[in-house]
Amino acid sequence: MPTLAYMLALVFFLLALVHVYWACGGRWGAAAAVPQKPDGQPVFIPGAAASLTVALGLLLFGCICLVRIQALPAPDFIPPRIARWALLVMAAIFLLRAIGDRRYCGLMRKINGTYFARQDRKYFTPLCAALALALLVLALC
Repeated sequence: MPTLAYMLALVFFLLALVHVYWACGGRWGAAAAVPQKPDGQPVFIPGAAASLTVALGLLLFGCICLVRIQALPAPDFIPPRIARWALLVMAAIFLLRAIGDRRYCGLMRKINGTYFARQDRKYFTPLCAALALALLVLALC
């Protein structure tokens, strides 16, 4: 299980770095990261604060993976078993993302012709499904 936890933490830390990059004004990959309406316009335009919030969440997710295998000590006020429950919640979050919102993203996506939809089908939805499965395994083993 340590290898799985380290791999998950690495993925979360790398995704956090990308979000920090976007928060600092970076543009690489940004066009593929935001759902688009059928006319190609973004559904929303995330600001720096939103990107940093997501980055902090992803950093926390990576740390929880490391706490689960005791590679990172849990704070004294948090019981160690909380990491298992947190991993189950994280798995549910990524499973729901993989299933989608029934409009713009995920397996249930209805809008398919946009650049985001193509990237979502090829990369984002499979990544979210794989993360959900890996987090479930880490939580239960």
